[in-house]
Amino acid sequence: MTMKAAVVTRPQHVEVQMRPVPQPKEKDAVIKIEMCGICGTDVHLFYTPESFPLPMKMPYVLGHEYVGTIVEKGSRFPTVDHLGNSIGLGDRVVYINLNCGQCYACRTLLAPWLCMGGVFDDPGEEGMGAFAERFYIKGEGLIYRVPDEVPTEVAVLVDPIGIALAAVQRAHRPGTPDRLDGLGLGQTVVVQGAGAIGASAAALAKLSGATQVIVIGAPQGRLDICKRLGADHVINIDDVTDPAERLEAVRALTPHRLGADVVIEAAGIPQAFGEALELARRGGTIVEVGSFTRQGTIEFDPSLLCYKHLNIHGSWTLPPAAFGMVLEVMRAFHERVPFSEMITHRFDLDGVREGLETSRRLEALKAVVVP
Repeated sequence: MTMKAAVVTRPQHVEVQMRPVPQPKEKDAVIKIEMCGICGTDVHLFYTPESFPLPMKMPYVLGHEYVGTIVEKGSRFPTVDHLGNSIGLGDRVVYINLNCGQCYACRTLLAPWLCMGGVFDDPGEEGMGAFAERFYIKGEGLIYRVPDEVPTEVAVLVDPIGIALAAVQRAHRPGTPDRLDGLGLGQTVVVQGAGAIGASAAALAKLSGATQVIVIGAPQGRLDICKRLGADHVINIDDVTDPAERLEAVRALTPHRLGADVVIEAAGIPQAFGEALELARRGGTIVEVGSFTRQGTIEFDPSLLCYKHLNIHGSWTLPPAAFGMVLEVMRAFHERVPFSEMITHRFDLDGVREGLETSRRLEALKAVVVP
């Protein structure tokens, strides 16, 4: 049996090829891809692989934000998912590989999302990603059954919403809530960037109890979706081009004109981090989640960190357990929060190149591939 896959054969070149359908070993399974998101990582790997810490080896198939239905499984494939829910043929699942399993991060820190073993050197069974009709999953990985009530077009967002969830959780600092440390009820959150992660962060910050959620980004269509997801105010950088004016607008929306309690930088532009230092109030918290590729450097005055007594956290991808938490958030809130509106463009396998280009031009908030 053969299947279609969108294969990157050389830099910035992708073609649909017929490849053998992988046959599962006794502990593994094969899933039929229902939908796969086009991630910013896919765009960077396709257009600027040198900007990514761990470039892929060609040829390969991109795609890691997927929902799939189990269509074949080995005799010893798990009968329950990572949360204890039963799984079998016909069930929709999302999946995370356990990465190398051998490095310091995987074995000692028990933090496989910080894997140091070059996980992108081995993108899976025979270089296969999920821009394909079928995908191979290993039973030893982390498998989560998608709740029946969660639509596929919501479940496919588990990765960007999970990354946003990890960033929002990094903003929490329990222990001194009376001093308004970190993110909590009644506080003001600024999200820089109106892409999938920024929009997700806005929704999750609102669900976490923030009374004011302000999104700074562009274009206006993305900002409109952010408002429907929970943002109270949006600032369009195409209209308000001066950072000083944006700072003034944020201060006007915050108590005592102090600035934001929490700033989540999800734009991925180095200059946005410099602006975050200004947007945060004294004693505030900044979470940098957007700069997952090398986009250059900026100059800033380190005394600002001291004077403002800032808490600054980096956030890299998401802990595997976040998938289960996100699916529960989706189950509980997908009718209240229109997560599926984040999907603005759909492409088939023949349109993968167009989907990558549309995402690169920021025309899509989230584009997906439907094989």
